[in-house]
Amino acid sequence: MNKKLQFPGLLYVLSFFFNNTMAQKNYNLEFNKAVYKSQHLTLEGKTIEVRAYENIVYVQHPVDTSYQVMNIYIPEDYFHNKSINGYTATSAPVFFPNRVGGYMPAKPATALNTSAGNGTGIISQNSASAVVVAIFKGYIVASAGARGRTNKNQVGLYTGKSPAAIVDLKAAIRYLK
Repeated sequence: MNKKLQFPGLLYVLSFFFNNTMAQKNYNLEFNKAVYKSQHLTLEGKTIEVRAYENIVYVQHPVDTSYQVMNIYIPEDYFHNKSINGYTATSAPVFFPNRVGGYMPAKPATALNTSAGNGTGIISQNSASAVVVAIFKGYIVASAGARGRTNKNQVGLYTGKSPAAIVDLKAAIRYLK
């Protein structure tokens, strides 16, 4: 029997063991609408207030809580029966941006700390982030992070191999439903 062929099989069994037996916290997937931060965003001289629900774990048994989290931004006006660009709380579309590229891991997009912004929520017209623009148009924004090909667990085994990013994004959409 070829011993070279046995070694990859052993690694597979060990990776299954470590991925499935390491202590994983059990998360409650019920959305808590009372836990949010109020944020004020400014675009082109206008300011809007949003409820920011950030770092929501969207899977019951996450492999990596640094990435398997979601940020949701809802304009405050929707909680006061107001409309934005003709949208209301019941008719507003959900914008679902992701930052996954090349099977790399990605954290969820944020309204305040965008690569286009300066961390203040004040975005100039020339560098407006898609998240902030969508909020100003009346969209609800839900952005999920996802594991990628470089993610490893505590023992050095890869946990973000393909199709992990797709599985994570699908789980985030299921959470929203």
